[in-house]
Order: sequence, then C-alpha cells, then structure tokens
Amino acid sequence: MRRWLRKCAATAAVIVMLAGLGGLSTYLLRGHASHGSASHQHGVRQTVRTRPASAAPAGTVLSQTPKGALALSDLRGQHPKLLMSLPQQVYVAAADSRYLVTSNGLLLSVGAHGQLSSTRMRNVNASAWSPAGLADHDQYIALLNYNTAASQADGTPLSITSLVTGKSQSLGVADDVSGDPASAGVIASLPAPPVATSTPTAAPANGEWPDGSVVIRDAGKKDRLLGTAGQLNSDAGLPASAQTDLYPQPDPAGDMIAIVVQPIAGRFSAGVVVVTRTGRELFALSRAGLTVSVSWSPSGQSLAIVAQLPHGSVLHIWSSGETGAAQRFPGAADYGACVWSPDGAWILCAVTGQHSNGEQWAVASAHGGPMVVTTGPGYPISWLGAGQ
Repeated sequence: MRRWLRKCAATAAVIVMLAGLGGLSTYLLRGHASHGSASHQHGVRQTVRTRPASAAPAGTVLSQTPKGALALSDLRGQHPKLLMSLPQQVYVAAADSRYLVTSNGLLLSVGAHGQLSSTRMRNVNASAWSPAGLADHDQYIALLNYNTAASQADGTPLSITSLVTGKSQSLGVADDVSGDPASAGVIASLPAPPVATSTPTAAPANGEWPDGSVVIRDAGKKDRLLGTAGQLNSDAGLPASAQTDLYPQPDPAGDMIAIVVQPIAGRFSAGVVVVTRTGRELFALSRAGLTVSVSWSPSGQSLAIVAQLPHGSVLHIWSSGETGAAQRFPGAADYGACVWSPDGAWILCAVTGQHSNGEQWAVASAHGGPMVVTTGPGYPISWLGAGQ
C-alpha cells in the first residue's frame, strides 16, 4: 500500500511519457566517462535569476488539477479550459503520445486542440488493478494488482492486457514497471530473493524491500537482464548492498532505459543509470540528490533529471553522451512532474511534495539561462505544442 501511495503522489513521474512523440537515437559510448556526482553541485549558483510569466514560450499544456479534473492552459497563467472532470482520487496512471489511462480504468484518446474521448477498458477491475504503463505504444496496458495479499518481499502480481481484444496475460510479479514501447511487455524491477545475499534480508521499517534486478519482460519470452541491484547501486555511487528501489523509465522508442536508483532509507543520495536494451551502460549520475525524477525528450535524445536537494532542486540534462551544466530551480521547493515541449527546446516542471498543488511552474530552456516562473492549473501531463 505504501508503494501505491507513493505512485499516486508521484503520478507525473509516470505520466510524462505522454510528452514523448517517438523517435530513434543512438548513443556513442559507455557512460563511465560521463559520470557525475553531487560534488559537482557545489558549483551551482545559489542566486537564481528568473523571468516573468510573460516571457514564457508559446505552448498549450494538458494538466490535472488538484481536484482531479483535466485542463488545458497556456504557459502564461491565463484562465485554463476544463476538458474533463474526474473524481478527486482518480489520477492519470499511464500515457503515451496518443492515450492516457486513468487509475479507475478509463482509456482517454487525445485529439486535436486537446479534445478527449474516453472508453472504459474491458476486463480491467479498477478496484484491484492499477494501470502501470502503456506497452508497444497504444497496443497493450500493463497492470499491477496493488490490492493483492502478497507481501512486498514477494512482489506485486503483474499482467498485460490487449487494448484491442481485452485479453490478459500474467507476467509474474514485480515491484515497479513501465510499459515497453518496443514490444508487448514491460520493463520491471524485481524483488530480491531472500537468499540472494550472504546475510539475511530484513524488511525495513516502512515495509518495502530492496529490488533485486531490472529486466525486460516480454510476453512469451525469457527475461532480459538490464542490471542487478548491486551493479546499479555501484554505478549510482552507492554501496552495492544498499537497500534501494529501482524505477525504470524507457525513452519513447524503448531503445534506452533510465533507471532511478532511490535509497529506501539512510544517509545515501539517489542516482540515475541509463542503459541500452542489452544492459550496456551509457551514462550514470551518482549521488545526485535526496530524490530524483527523470523525463525523456520527445525525440529520446535528451534526458531531464531533476534532483531534490536539502534546500531546493536542480535540473540536469543529459544529451548525446554529455551532461550540461546544472540549472538551479528558484526557491527552496521540491520540483518534479516535468514535461518537454514538442521540439525538445524547453522543459516545464512543477513544484511537488506533500503540501503542493502543482500550480507553481518553472519553464527551463534545454540550453540553460534564467527560468520562467509562472503558474498553472495543476500537475502537467503533456505539452501539446503551440497554437493548439
């Protein structure tokens, strides 16, 4: 249940895939030469220059209000257009360039000018199964059964359902998943077997268990290992034995997977590791911040990494094997819920956290410079483009 609540609070970290419009990319080298760490952040400027909302780029953003409704707005704080009302506890659980899926089992199609049409998914029990991602773009929906009686140590039952036929297929268990854009399957973090280490594995006080590995799990095929917890921990600058949660996020084409390595407890900082579909490491940002969230650009050629520090947040952008200078967000708030502009030139992020409402927005240029401070009607889901 704790993991389910965490997913609800971090909804936008899952739904930002809607901003991805596909595309292929090729990266050149293994990421050890591209490693970064929080020590690099000492050079981040503490005095942040900002620009007013009137300087925001043109664009139309689809977002979800604190009361659950879906709304359309610009980036300059103008009055939003309400598109669809949803119950307050219903959130957008998964998305791609064509569809959104809500936590109560609605499949929403995004049309011209942000118009939405909805259908209820067949054979999806909204009281038990929570949508966890769209696979093979608009062909399948991945589902996790958070209401199962299975323990966290055993993982959560996982299935995949065809949006065409409504037929479902079990894919075993997992801790966290993303839909696989390249095939009918998922990219999943798996719980560690209790006998995987030489010392007994004990459940932390919060009831979560360390993840054991990240795999590509396609229907009817053998798992493809992307990395073990120990390996990914080390790549992220953590002790190999640290208890961590692993959150995989594929690029829009499914060619690369960014894996957030988040310590469950203790004094360690989170990091990010990017691997290919064969598990070859391309990049790692170690000891980035207290928590980390990631968002791929529409082309899949750049990755936005937002790291939350003790007093504020920092934006890193990895592109073509290199990491640009860190950009400090204004103020001391925690930022996340980021979406990219369709041309990959801008990143919109919202203030997140326990007491936030998603209405405080900052727009950053992918090339650096002062951020635009503006407001919105809630947590961004997708930047639909200009003139829509």
